[in-house]
Amino acid sequence: MLGIIGILTFWFFGLGGLIGLVGLILGIVGLVKLRKTPGSSKALPIVGIVLSVLAIIGGIVMAALFFWAFDMVSECVPLLESGSQTAYEQCVNDVVNQNMGLDS
Repeated sequence: MLGIIGILTFWFFGLGGLIGLVGLILGIVGLVKLRKTPGSSKALPIVGIVLSVLAIIGGIVMAALFFWAFDMVSECVPLLESGSQTAYEQCVNDVVNQNMGLDS
């Protein structure tokens, strides 16, 4: 269950990665307990582990993208703090266009 929630929320500042980590731990615990029970199906813990790993990977990627994006526009923050909304928006547009190769 936590693997599914992690997959659905990994885009939110990497939050799904944390949920996926908990799901991974619980999935491994469930798999170990089921190994001691003969004739039990191990499919659900394995699916939970796989989804949790995907959520962790997605969370790491999204957290890296958010940090990269915030770092990219950090030079514009003083303009926002000085109360110049228009200058801040222009700075963000210029920085994004320069870093994305959209300069004309």
